[in-house]
Amino acid sequence: MEGCACDVFENGAEVKFVGGEVTANDVAKSNGVIYNAGSLSFEKTAIHDNTVKNGAVYNDLTGLISLEEIGFHRNTAVHGGAIYNKGTVNFVSGEIYENTASGNGGAIYNASSGEIAAISNAKFSENTSGDGGAIYNEGTLNLIENTVFNSNSASQKGGAIYNTGNITIEENATFSPYAEI
Repeated sequence: MEGCACDVFENGAEVKFVGGEVTANDVAKSNGVIYNAGSLSFEKTAIHDNTVKNGAVYNDLTGLISLEEIGFHRNTAVHGGAIYNKGTVNFVSGEIYENTASGNGGAIYNASSGEIAAISNAKFSENTSGDGGAIYNEGTLNLIENTVFNSNSASQKGGAIYNTGNITIEENATFSPYAEI
C-alpha cells in the first residue's frame, strides 16, 4: 500500500497481514495509516516512511494488535511515530528505528488506557521525540525479554522510555548509550 492520502484501513473485525509493506502515505491530519478497533495482526511486514497525526498504526480502545517480525522505519507523527496505542499490543520480534514524534513517543505512545502486554526480541534505535525517545508510557508496559534500546533521544526527558504508568522489565533489556528511563 503506497502513496495514499487517506486512512488505508479501518478494522472492526479480525484481519491478518502477512508480508508486504505499508509505505509512503501522507495522512498528516488523520490518526494512523492503519486504524484498528478490532483484532489485527502483522507478520513479516514493513511499515515505513509514513506521515500521520498520531501513530502509523493507531490502535483504539477496543483494539488488539499482534506484531511478529515487523519493521517500523522512518515514520513521522505528532505522538507515537510508529504506534499510538489505547488498546492492547503484543510485540514479538522486530525493529523500530528512525521514527520521529514532534510531541511524545518517537516510536510508541502508550496512552493511559493502553496496555503493551509484551515486548520481546525487539530493537528500538534512533527514535526521537519530546519525551520518551523510544516509548512514552502512561498505561501498562511489559518488557518481557531481549529488548534493546540504542541511541534513542528525547529533547525533554526519557531518552529511551518516559514512564508515568506501570512498567515491568523481566529480563535482558539493554539500554545504550546514555539511555534513560
